[in-house]
Amino acid sequence: PRPQSGRRPKTTTVGKQTSFRHEVVRVHKEIHRRNRKRINDSVLGYTKSFRTYENRYHAAVQSYQCRVKLEELDRALARSGVVYFGDYHTLKQAQRSFLRLLRRLPPERPVSIGLEMFQHRHQEQIDAFLAGTISEKTFLETIEFDPEDMFGNWETYCEIFELARERGHRIIGIDASRARGASKSLQARDAFAARRLVREHRRHPDHLQLVLIGEMHVAPAHLPTAVSRELSKQGYDDLERVIIYQNAEQVYWHLQERGREHDTELVRISSGQYCIINTPPIVCQQSFLNW
Repeated sequence: PRPQSGRRPKTTTVGKQTSFRHEVVRVHKEIHRRNRKRINDSVLGYTKSFRTYENRYHAAVQSYQCRVKLEELDRALARSGVVYFGDYHTLKQAQRSFLRLLRRLPPERPVSIGLEMFQHRHQEQIDAFLAGTISEKTFLETIEFDPEDMFGNWETYCEIFELARERGHRIIGIDASRARGASKSLQARDAFAARRLVREHRRHPDHLQLVLIGEMHVAPAHLPTAVSRELSKQGYDDLERVIIYQNAEQVYWHLQERGREHDTELVRISSGQYCIINTPPIVCQQSFLNW
């Protein structure tokens, strides 16, 4: 119905809040779009193949089913044989989140930790440092660690080693992209990491395989499919898996539109797939731009 002549329709407080929230989301999305262009323009190898790979990741995290408690994730982890944990390399909070998850696991559960930060060719040095037979200085020099690299958050990785020593966990390097002559395609890196993880599973079938790798790699069509394919190829049954994303942008926008981004720790994307919420997407991007 039309308002009476000379009178304006009332605007409720809820309506103002909703309108303001939508404007904030719009502004954040625009900043995100501009940041994304800056990042893409700065990345070498942003090819058609890379964009296809990226689009498969985005398709996997377009929405979510519901907000859930961490206890649901604990129960899912208890049933799983492999966990894929997405990392935003330049964001320290991303690696801290992985460390917090590792601490939530029962201390007595055997675990093999696959880290993209480390190349396979340095496994001997990884084992020696984990065993305490070489110093931290020698280890970092031998693996050619560069603090200016996007994997430069050594402080958190050092804590991962400390916890692994304390609990008797194994750590394996799953990256081959920086080895001499290795292919740098994302698909090739998935295939290589899959072989490393299945080899570890063959040697330690009772271990949970806990993998920290770049966010796009953990989309179901990428590393998880490569591991399933490699398991089948070697005659093993597929492993129950959990996929954990962090701060997926579309999920974050949906939460922000409802004013729930600050009181949400975790959402379920689908069965066996979750997304941790701890940092706005534009802050993740800024960590890369700062780097």
